[in-house]
Amino acid sequence: MRYSCPAQLGLWRAASVVLLVATLVLAVACSDDNSAPAASRSAGSNTTPAAAAPTVPGCETPPPTSPREDTIFDKLSKGASTLGDFHPDFAVTIGDATAGAGADLTYEIRLPANQPNFQAFFLTLPEEWRVTPGCALPLGANVGELDWLTTLGIVNAPCNLNFPISFAMRNASIDTSQLFPFVDDNGNIIDGFEQDKDGNGLPDVIERYPNLLDRVFAGRKPIRREVGLASIARIQVIVQTLLFGPLEDVGGQTLVILFQDFPTARTTVSRTVITDQCTPFALTLKERGTGDKGEVLQQNPAAGDYTFALTAFGLRDADGDGIENALDTCPFDVNVGDPRVPGDGDADLDGLDAACDPNDLVANADEDGDKTLNRGDLCPLVPGRDPTGAQKDTDFDQIGDECDVYGKGPNAGDGDVILSAVGQDIVIQ
Repeated sequence: MRYSCPAQLGLWRAASVVLLVATLVLAVACSDDNSAPAASRSAGSNTTPAAAAPTVPGCETPPPTSPREDTIFDKLSKGASTLGDFHPDFAVTIGDATAGAGADLTYEIRLPANQPNFQAFFLTLPEEWRVTPGCALPLGANVGELDWLTTLGIVNAPCNLNFPISFAMRNASIDTSQLFPFVDDNGNIIDGFEQDKDGNGLPDVIERYPNLLDRVFAGRKPIRREVGLASIARIQVIVQTLLFGPLEDVGGQTLVILFQDFPTARTTVSRTVITDQCTPFALTLKERGTGDKGEVLQQNPAAGDYTFALTAFGLRDADGDGIENALDTCPFDVNVGDPRVPGDGDADLDGLDAACDPNDLVANADEDGDKTLNRGDLCPLVPGRDPTGAQKDTDFDQIGDECDVYGKGPNAGDGDVILSAVGQDIVIQ
């Protein structure tokens, strides 16, 4: 059974009264109280335990948790609304529904072209689902596959080119004491993250835990991390999944899927040929039940009904013209055209909509002269201050600080955060 419902978010606080990371601690439930769906087991489930998944010393208990600070997810959850045209499709299928089976799970997430893109999303899994910890598996072991259909704009062109990308997902280090320099101090992704600099046959980002993840999920250690590597237009891309265990008194495991230097992917360096990303969006993640050598990677719980859930946040739209800020070159002016359609509202084809183009009859691919193309620029009419091309967006509303002078300013997001929550039940027999 699939269902969606209005969401009511709750944040749990640590003893220090510091807000926990929202992606990890938003427990969601869809019931008569109109809260969002949560991973759960029905009250009438058979409680006969299934055989435990194999463990190794140090992997018998969930990793310790000591959240330290807020993240983008805390900010997004505050005041998020379920009103708006943001309705992702979500489905879960299982390869073998027998209790105790080492079965594949496949997650599908889709957004059509006429909806805003994701700002962030996460999945909630029943805590009874036994996932073998990453520390019990060899680094680099094949644990799944991820297929991603992304829609891009290239070199100021309309955002309408579909790129299907496939990733082989491999087990990666969860040792937060050995950090990998994935981003620099300014949040810019470091070139060569996909390389094997120590020459032992595994990319360094698999062998060591990225410093970005330690910042984004400060104090949280995942049960398992998976890494996939590929390229788009000769640009290296990475996808990572992180599975976090449930908090005390909060049911459900949390699966986070991260692309590139999330959550700063469009707020740091954008001097590349890729100048836009938009819907349609489609993602299929297959998590294997057994490995190449027959080892258990995840195992079904006892017989019963279990709920999986998707909780997603859509990108903001400051001027309410139906074009999210990340795609809108004129975020405070209602667009003349559609940035997905060639030449629509952009007579000179320079990527700037006529609503704010100083001269829509004379093409200028970099209107402010800061060496960042218009469509990849968070402030296409105001030069960036960082010579490296790094762009600052303090409030994560996809409008750069230099030009975020209207509305609420650079320290408060412009446009509503739209929330969607969808659940699906899996019956184990």
